[in-house]
Amino acid sequence: FQKAKLAKGQYETASVQEQLELELAAMQMEEQDNLTIAEYIEHLKSKNIINNDNVYKRIFNQNGEIEEISEAALKINGEIFVVYIEGTNIKVCYEEGNVMASDVDSAETDNWLNLKYEENGEDVFILRNQIKSIRFVNTDIEPLSEPFYNVAAQGREQNSVACCWTKIDGLYDIIIGAKGGVTAPKNCRSLFAKMNNLETLVFNNNFYTKNTNNMFEMFNLSSKLSLLNLDSNFNTSEVVDMGAMFHEMTALKNINFSQSFDTSNVKSMWYMFRRCTSLESLDFRTCNFDTKNVESMCRMFGTCSSLGKINGETNNYEIFNLGEKFDTRNVLNMSGMFGDCKSLTSLNLSTSNFDTRKVESMSQMFGWMNALETLNLGTKFDTSEVQEMSWMFYDCWSIKEIDLSGCNFDTKNVKGMFRMFEGCKVLKTLKLGDFGVGNEGIEGFSLANNSFFSGTPIGNIDLTISEDAYDWFFNDLARGYYNASNFKTVNGEIVN
Repeated sequence: FQKAKLAKGQYETASVQEQLELELAAMQMEEQDNLTIAEYIEHLKSKNIINNDNVYKRIFNQNGEIEEISEAALKINGEIFVVYIEGTNIKVCYEEGNVMASDVDSAETDNWLNLKYEENGEDVFILRNQIKSIRFVNTDIEPLSEPFYNVAAQGREQNSVACCWTKIDGLYDIIIGAKGGVTAPKNCRSLFAKMNNLETLVFNNNFYTKNTNNMFEMFNLSSKLSLLNLDSNFNTSEVVDMGAMFHEMTALKNINFSQSFDTSNVKSMWYMFRRCTSLESLDFRTCNFDTKNVESMCRMFGTCSSLGKINGETNNYEIFNLGEKFDTRNVLNMSGMFGDCKSLTSLNLSTSNFDTRKVESMSQMFGWMNALETLNLGTKFDTSEVQEMSWMFYDCWSIKEIDLSGCNFDTKNVKGMFRMFEGCKVLKTLKLGDFGVGNEGIEGFSLANNSFFSGTPIGNIDLTISEDAYDWFFNDLARGYYNASNFKTVNGEIVN
């Protein structure tokens, strides 16, 4: 009987989902290029599928007035179905589990989850910078102490997700719980962001993210958290946006990933680990770090200035390992991607599918990597679409050889190369392949201030270029685009 009841419930849920999807598809086919959630909700009302009593508009502006609904919960037959925006498209899905509230609004203010309690007749709000620890629990095993406060998503039963806390020296230790554990909201944007006194965050397999699709700035600016354990229920297989997810977690030394950390649907990793200045290692071999759909890696690892510092270890392949599924075939922006990783001595990208055929900007890509001695870009490093290379190898103080001859170093579309090799103090061997062929008057080429190779050793560089590039190089040299004193030889010929 129980199995039959469960099967019937699952059938009814699937039928409702199918009906909601069919109505959405019909509206999209009819007219609306810019269909809004509000219009879709009104359409469902007109079909008597829902009414005002079972619609919960979850996201408001700071004044509490509806500005534009970006997520809504529909309660049908006792179940919750979420209407949300992914990219430019409206989607609908069944939302299972005990779901906690989203925190999109309070991320723009100081109070977290709009939590408040009464003290001396006045409302007291819990502010983000007053939280010292957060722990998630399964209340079947560890019941919450009273008083506890509702943090369930709108449309959910009151206190189906609740929290309690203790306050010591003005800081809060918070426990959040639900039966069977807490299900994360679909939109986890900024959920744990700007908590600059947060020292402990414990998920303990009681925080389920399998329905979440947005983790933009999720831990951004939580500057005291030194350890992050992303356990097996921290499932990211539906996530599309991880932009600035760990940005400026300046105390973070270690992130432990499980196989559930799955990035196969992610499109943005913009600023993802930027300014994690204490992070000493990143090893993605323990998770499904599949980046084939990512379009932006701008400053993704920028200013991870401690990467490579573990016990003086110089085998950066073990310290910084991107794994076998690191795939950049759809990336458009790599500006500052590894820039200011001051401690990395080697970077080997030849073992992954480091394919840059679509990249348009490589500005500052390896700039300020002061300790870098070895760089291997593999055979799929392709710059045929790149327009900006300024500061690309700026201040790579320790590198003696840059070899781009084994890849498609095509610069015909480049518009900017300002200070590209400036500050490469010990550079002796430069192999550039077809560098310069087909390009007239690249901005930054003019060496009136010797900026292109400024700071490189005078008369010390052995330059190797293709036969096609050879004539271009000497024509440009005659026009003053290069300073001949930077070069010792070009293709084995001594430069006078």
